[in-house]
This record gives sequence, structure tokens and C-alpha cells, in this order.
Amino acid sequence: MSISRILMQAGRRVPDLVAYVTSQAKDSIISIDISNPSNLVRLDSFTSVNLNAAQGVVLDLTNQVAYVVSSVSDSITSIDISNPFNLVELDSFTSASLDGATNLAVDVANQVAYVASFNADSVTAIDISDPNNLAELDSITSASLNGAQRIALDLTNQVAYVASFAADSVTAIDISDPNNLAELDSFTSASLNGARSVSLDVANQVAYVASFFSESITSIDISNPSSLAELDSFTSVNLDNARSNALDLTNQVAYVASFNADSVTAIDISDPNNLAELDSFTSASLDGADSIAVDVANQVAYVITTLGALSSAPDSITSIDISNPSSLAELDSLSSATLRNARGIALSISGPASTNAYE
Repeated sequence: MSISRILMQAGRRVPDLVAYVTSQAKDSIISIDISNPSNLVRLDSFTSVNLNAAQGVVLDLTNQVAYVVSSVSDSITSIDISNPFNLVELDSFTSASLDGATNLAVDVANQVAYVASFNADSVTAIDISDPNNLAELDSITSASLNGAQRIALDLTNQVAYVASFAADSVTAIDISDPNNLAELDSFTSASLNGARSVSLDVANQVAYVASFFSESITSIDISNPSSLAELDSFTSVNLDNARSNALDLTNQVAYVASFNADSVTAIDISDPNNLAELDSFTSASLDGADSIAVDVANQVAYVITTLGALSSAPDSITSIDISNPSSLAELDSLSSATLRNARGIALSISGPASTNAYE
């Protein structure tokens, strides 16, 4: 299950399988060696005032840059990850449009980041073509984006989809011109009560939304982004306070991390009109499970916990064997004070990755 390409940096072996985790409490980003998912190892941690209440993180692997949004500094920050043993800040951009910035997604080909901001009820396009000089292109605010939480991109059709916690909605935004963002449609449903996370199956034109209060995962038909429609919704005690979801499209399984259930749950999405639970795994290591990312190639899910202010104990990153989605199993768990109130996770991996490897 371990695949690692040996690189050297200052005489040290550099893994090419690395997780990057943000810590809200520590205002930081942490690099973790995941080349052996049964032996997780911390590599480095970088702290900055520009990462005040760090939230979501996403990677541009072509240029070896991580982008982190932070909800108190209202910012997006670029971090050089070319050496995971020595993370370095490149630039940070702050704007009223980024008030309460929580999550982001990146169009690497066009070098644009899209940021969802909880307080500003907005989606903001940021020019990242020069990671040393970030610049705002446009921002759209809407009642449909009330409590904008997470964002995912359909780059084939140039549409962003946003899950909004307070609006109980998923909203389609036209990003074909990042200088002129436009709302296409917004869908609200009781199934989306406290919508927290959205992941996309672009090939089949389905969005999957994990919702906190409805304790559910819901499939949304996005084949016409101007007319979104619900296909099915699955609710379970194992999805109590569902926080995030990530997809293994190769095997047509969604994985949901749930805060109150302290769990990772595998959901069969082979028929988006008939979602079904395959297994749910609970562990003390998953106490306060928050965000999840999936390494599809190596069949491992990584879950971070975020008890933060609720506990003095350090939070953790836990690796879960998903090679058999009907029988999930824990491989390892790394706890550290540097992971306190962990919020976002992104994976630097080779091969196919999860469609939602960020907070």
C-alpha cells in the first residue's frame, strides 16, 4: 500500500506522498509524510499572522504551491511546498470579499483560485498566476451563498458549486469569465439542512452534499447547472453532524466524516438515485472527525479531527484502509499539538486523487 519516490533535499529523503493540514488554533500549515499510511510522520509546521484561523487548503502541484484561506485574517496565502521539510510563505492577500474565508478550489490550468467566504456570503476569484503577487479578479455575493462553506469546480463546464451552511443550499456559479462571476441557480432542500461540503462526479454530472443538521448525504443532478435537482438523500445515525465528504470515483464510493458520530462512513454512489451505506467505522482517533481526503490510487482515506476549543487534547490525522469499503479499518493515527483544531487537508500524491481533498 506504500508507494514512495525517493527524492533528496539537504541530504534527507523527501516523500512524494505528503498531506498538508491546516490548524485553526495554531494559525499554521503542517506537512505530514503519508508515504507509509501505517506510520504517519510530521515533517514541518509553518505559522504566520496571515494564517489567523487557517481553514481550507488546496494544492497547485504543477508549481508546488499550497493556497490556504483563513477566516480571521480574511485572507488567501500562498505557501512554497517544494521542500515539505521547509514550508515558506510567498504572499498573502486580504480583502473584505474574503470575510470569514473558509474554503477554496483551484483552476490550475487558468491559474485562478475560487474562495468561499462564510461571513461575506461570497465566492471570490483570485489571480494566482504569480503566487508572489496574488490579486482579486471578481467577487459575487448572494443570499444563496449565506454561510458559504465549501466549493468544488466542474472545469469541463466552467461551473463552481458551493455548499452554504446557513442557506441550506447548493449554488451553481458561472466561472467561464473569472472577471465576471454569475449565479446560474441555487437549490434548497430540507435534505441540505446545514450543508457543509460538496464533491463532484463530473463524468456523471452529480454533486454530493454532506449536511450537518440533516445528518445526510444528498445527490444533486447538475447536468443543467441552471436547473439543479435532487436525486436522492441518505440519512443515518452514522452521519451525525456530517462535516465533509470525498469521492472515490473509480469505485463509486463516497466517504463522509462526521463530527458527532466520530466516524467515517462509506456510501455506495453507483446509483445516485439510490444511495446506500456500505460500512461505518468509529474510533477514538476519530473523535470530532471534521475533514476527509482520499488517496484513490493507494486506497487510503485521511481524516482530521477538530475538537479544538472543546478539548485540551491535541487533534489528529488518521489513515483509514478503504481497499474494502464494506470493511473499513484504521491504519495509523498521529496526534500533535501542532494539529490543534485541524481544519483543512490536501494531499500531494501521484495517480488519481479524491475529488475533494480539502477542507
